[in-house]
Amino acid sequence: MNPTEALNLLRTNHVEAINRGCVFKVENTTNNATSGGQCNTNISLLPNSRDENMFLINIDNNGIGGDYYYPYRTDGDKIGRCNVPKNVPVGTLVFTGGMNGCALQVDDQGTNLEFMHCKDGCGQSNGNTLLRIVFDQYAGPNGTLLDAKLRQMNFRPVFSDGGGELLCYYSYYFITIKVAETMWAVYVNCIVQAANNSKFYRVPGVILYPFST
Repeated sequence: MNPTEALNLLRTNHVEAINRGCVFKVENTTNNATSGGQCNTNISLLPNSRDENMFLINIDNNGIGGDYYYPYRTDGDKIGRCNVPKNVPVGTLVFTGGMNGCALQVDDQGTNLEFMHCKDGCGQSNGNTLLRIVFDQYAGPNGTLLDAKLRQMNFRPVFSDGGGELLCYYSYYFITIKVAETMWAVYVNCIVQAANNSKFYRVPGVILYPFST
């Protein structure tokens, strides 16, 4: 599948994107930006990838474009934010950089949705929170789900002893899709990079977190 087809499939039929094994690495060009906003979305094949249908997304965070992004922040309250109007077109995508311990939170702010990338799982849900996804949910309690998958791939587990022969670096990527008038879904995939050859590998199993407004 070529990159343009994959991006269109993600917008229009995310279940089929899962069935076809599509995974996406979002280039984190927005670190420590004060806030997010609109962006243009560029996609290409992920260089040095070991598996098929692995793609690299670069966002052009110039304040224009039909998609949105929210940054990863290490300063201030350590929460990168972005407000997305609820009435954006179906197929709109909302991006953030990779996570390996952070949390995603979405709050209802009237006519907008506030997306948050919470460093190291900081922050907490409140009466307006529609969705909050923390590390133990996407990687399993204490990383056990990720470790089990790494063993299957013959990588050494990150959080427990034993396992395969290879060391690797991992990251989860969260892409939120507006799938219907009041329905959204967070498409979560994990990619690892081998330490010995720098190749990127797909970790089996895309996770979907749907929510409604």
